Amino acid sequence: YLRECSVIDVYLESFDFTGGSTAVDILWAGVPFVLMVPSHNSTAISRLAMSLHHSIGLDQDAATSEEEYVEKAVELALDPDKLEKRKKKILRCTRSEKNGLFNGKVWARAFEEALIRIHRGLSHESVVDVSSFANVNACD
Repeated sequence: YLRECSVIDVYLESFDFTGGSTAVDILWAGVPFVLMVPSHNSTAISRLAMSLHHSIGLDQDAATSEEEYVEKAVELALDPDKLEKRKKKILRCTRSEKNGLFNGKVWARAFEEALIRIHRGLSHESVVDVSSFANVNACD
């Protein structure tokens, strides 16, 4: 299945109801994708693809309108150099040992640290900063 995914040039994520685990598979296969930025009242599952996209620094392929969605898809599909750069970035990011998105040990450790900070904060009645957990997926 993933081998077949890897021959796709550009994946067009559906909007309002995103692919969820399909987006994870597409990224693991190294395939760039275009998506619509979810609305402010969207469901958690409809924000999943955007979250994945953001975690590896591909916000430039997120559209805010149907017209922009089509433009971004066509632009990416017709630019082999840009497409290849995106594919390389995706593969580098998804295979990075520092990226918790695809490295369970990194993710679990960051989550554990966030829970510890929450527990300590609650026991000391202070504001708890768990922002570093959000950066566990950062890809440079």
